Amino acid sequence: MFGKLRPNLRKAAAAPFDGLCSTDILPLFGKNGLDTHYLLQLAQWNRLQQHAVATASGTKMPRTSWKQLGNFAFSLPPLPEQRKIAAILSSVDDAVEKTQAVIDQVQIVKRGLMQELLTRGLPGRHTRFKRTEIGMIPEEWSLLSLADLAEPNNGIQTGPFGSQLHASDYVAHGVPVIMPKDMTNGDVSDAHSARIPEERAEELQRHRVRAGDMLFARRGDIGRAGLITEHEDGWVCGTGCFRFRPKDRTVSHFLRHWIGQPTSVAWLNEHAVGQTMLNLNTSILSRLPVAMPSETERSAIADGMEALGKQTETHGRVERGLLELKQALMAILLTGELRVTPDPEAA
Repeated sequence: MFGKLRPNLRKAAAAPFDGLCSTDILPLFGKNGLDTHYLLQLAQWNRLQQHAVATASGTKMPRTSWKQLGNFAFSLPPLPEQRKIAAILSSVDDAVEKTQAVIDQVQIVKRGLMQELLTRGLPGRHTRFKRTEIGMIPEEWSLLSLADLAEPNNGIQTGPFGSQLHASDYVAHGVPVIMPKDMTNGDVSDAHSARIPEERAEELQRHRVRAGDMLFARRGDIGRAGLITEHEDGWVCGTGCFRFRPKDRTVSHFLRHWIGQPTSVAWLNEHAVGQTMLNLNTSILSRLPVAMPSETERSAIADGMEALGKQTETHGRVERGLLELKQALMAILLTGELRVTPDPEAA
């Protein structure tokens, strides 16, 4: 089955059972002499998917059709060789699936550990708890607001207004401008960020970020946030973000996890304003409650959470490497550049 309507033009899967498919799915059936598993690998090949995108028709929701997809030419080796190629590529798929399963499990552990550490503290350390507006927390912890943790002057700063930063300011190379889309799982990336010249960034000095700052999404995906590290020092806070600067930089790594946990996200969504799209303002963000342990305990909590995060990053790199390997194998196996010898029993 092949998704024929954007954004699913690059999706393909084998049907695990008999049934009916929707009009947005293009069923593919192999003739005699074409192995089903080989056909599935062809459907997952980036060259076929690029062909589907390039030949799709329509403006708002481009779609492909059998006529358009049927023009794609590919090599068809003998059936035993097809099966061998499909087996090789499927083995990479299996490795990807197992790696993703490990990532999913680490994420489950991380979510459970986050909930436990950020509400009850380190295991065995606390026996007495107090009730607060955000639930029970250890009695020794302080309940503060984000404003309590911010620098006295300009600690919480809205990103530049639209009148200060125009589309015409953006260039191919320059200082990254961080938008909410550039923040994922508490990290910031410039992989797809807009950029402005250095001289333009200097004019927006008030909005430049420093290591230890936190950025928050102002609207839409409430709760999305990112920690600024040494690598991002000097980048620019975008229009859709708030920049938070703590007066004590030792709280930054703890805040990274506190902001992303369900209690904080729920509080922000509950207090956000707007009908069609939720919005935050500096007043709301300033009041965000933060349960604050001692410096020693919050450092231990942050270290534990970041160790799990590094595990996820490591497995993520492995997964990306496997996906790149598969496309490289497809480029030589599905074109006939490299021929394979079928297993004797398959000949």
